[in-house]
Order: sequence, then structure tokens, then C-alpha cells
Amino acid sequence: MQASGGESTKFDHMVAKGEYVWRIEGFSWVPCALEQDMAADWGCHWVQADTAFRLGDQTFNFRYSCENKACNGYRGPLAIVFCSKERIALRYGIYVRARNGEFVQWSQTSKVIHHGDRHWDRHGAYGPADSRGIFGLSHEELLQSEWVENDTLTVKFELEVRPHQDEEILPMIPAAEVPEPTILKDTRALLEQGTCSDVRFMVQGEEIEAHSQILCARSEVFRKQLTGGMQESISKVILIEDCDIAIFKAFLQFLYTDQLPDAQELVQKGTSHNNETESYGRELSRIQAKLSEQVDTSQVCGILCQVLTLPAYVELVKKWPQIGVKVSLFSAGMPVRELSTTM
Repeated sequence: MQASGGESTKFDHMVAKGEYVWRIEGFSWVPCALEQDMAADWGCHWVQADTAFRLGDQTFNFRYSCENKACNGYRGPLAIVFCSKERIALRYGIYVRARNGEFVQWSQTSKVIHHGDRHWDRHGAYGPADSRGIFGLSHEELLQSEWVENDTLTVKFELEVRPHQDEEILPMIPAAEVPEPTILKDTRALLEQGTCSDVRFMVQGEEIEAHSQILCARSEVFRKQLTGGMQESISKVILIEDCDIAIFKAFLQFLYTDQLPDAQELVQKGTSHNNETESYGRELSRIQAKLSEQVDTSQVCGILCQVLTLPAYVELVKKWPQIGVKVSLFSAGMPVRELSTTM
């Protein structure tokens, strides 16, 4: 007896993520403002963003100290401050905007646990413990650095907050296996087996069964023949003249699957040739010789790739399948002389 099982344990399902951008304008005036507050017996050694930031169930404030004075036990230039009785996990990163507009991270991303209390809120202040200042610069040095533009310091705080809750446990459900698409294989089988066919092609004395719905959807010529009141629309028999049967079968395969047969496979079928294809081969040789005097191989390949993607080429192949087969053989590397004798 065989058994299998598994589960998925999620520790991040309750994590709240957010960011807060703080612009301190008139940054050179911060020391003066703090000195004025001290003179007024307010006892502040830091400035604080006026707008509190709500993330999850917690409210955060942000402070700056130009002298790295202590704030709720934390000593550093920038502080993330909040008050909570809950045990909170906090992950944070602090970024400073440079003059080129990019935010650069100051210090590394850090994680702390705020130990709350069941009975009363407990204050906490967190941030990089760099007593020298932001990027090791004092307030005066920061004013002359790339981090202050137009007397403005711009700081971004990225926060992730996880409350103290149990992890989420889910049963592991095996991924459903999605089978590979088989529509091309199925439509080709439909053509080869003639299932539910309602049209017959007569080519070089051989009968080929096909389906009017596919023919009408894929070829304007066949749509007119089968729906325009012509003889073929009544008899459902279409006579194909002056076309090798292998070429016509390749054309039908293209209509059904959007794919041409492999070039070598088509050659091995020993397709016949006539005056038209011989003439085409001679003309192709003359064109190739003329082009070889003016363009190199890479240019020809580039032009050919562009032509093969044009909708007009697709319609051309639908009307004259010989062209598509010959181009396919030529692209596969068959010399022009062999092409003219094979087709």
C-alpha cells in the first residue's frame, strides 16, 4: 500500500506591507527649529512627520534628529516610532533620495520584535543605530551632499508588519496536470482520416476528402467555390488541375494545421515537375544571380524573414500552394537547381 501527503505552512498570510515618503523641506533650518523648541522648554531633540501612517492595525510616526539624540531608547538620525501593547514583528528598510531622483538604501533591511504589554501600550523606536548620521554624515555634511536638493531631504520608509498570530496551515493539493494541446494533431488526423468529410478533391486521378467548414474559414478561393452558387457548391467535388498531388496535400495540411510538411519528407515523396515549375526554377536562378551581385546572404535572409510574416504571403500560399512549398524547400537549404528538378 502506498500513501502520500503534505501541507503548506504560511507565516506571511497576515503580513501588511506599505511605504511612507517624508520630505523635510528647509532642511538647513532644522537645528534652529530644535533650538527654539528647547528654549521654549519643549525638550524636543527631534522633528516628527505630522501625518501618522496606518499599516495593518498599527500606527507609525517618523522622526529625525540632527544630533542623534535618544528617542525611546533608540539613538540615531532617523527613527520609526509606534506604540502598541501587542507583540509585533517589524521588517523595515530606509531609503534616501539622491539628486538624480533615485532612492538609495541606507543601512540594510532590518527585523525587530516589538514586545508589547497586555495591560498598557509600550512605545518603541527603531532604526539603523548609526551615531555618525545618515550615510555616516553629520547634519552639516549632509547639507552639502548629493542627498539634499534645494534644501530638501527626502526619505522613504518601507515597512512590513506581522501581528502575533498563528501560522496558516493548508493541505497540499497536487497540481493538476494539464495535457499538451492537441488541436494541430487532431485537425491533421481529421484531414488524413476524412472523418465527417463533405468535400472531395480530385487531383491527378486521386480522391482527397476534406471539410467545407475548414476550407471556407481558411481560404477565400474555396469559400467562393463552395458558397457562391458555383457548380462545386452543389456537387461538393472540386477538380484540381496542373498541380502535383504531393504539393496539393502539403497545401491542405497548411490549411488544416498552419504547418507545411518537412522539406526532406516532401522531397522523398518524389514529386513530379512540369514546364511551369521548370520555368519557375530558371527564373529563380536568374533572380538569385542578379541579387548576389547586389546583396549578401544575411540581407537576403533578413528580407525573406520579413516577407514570410506578412499576411499577404499567407493569402498567397493559400491560393498557390506551390509557392509556399518551394519557399520552404529553399529556406531549408535546397539548391535552386535541385528545386527546379524536384518540383
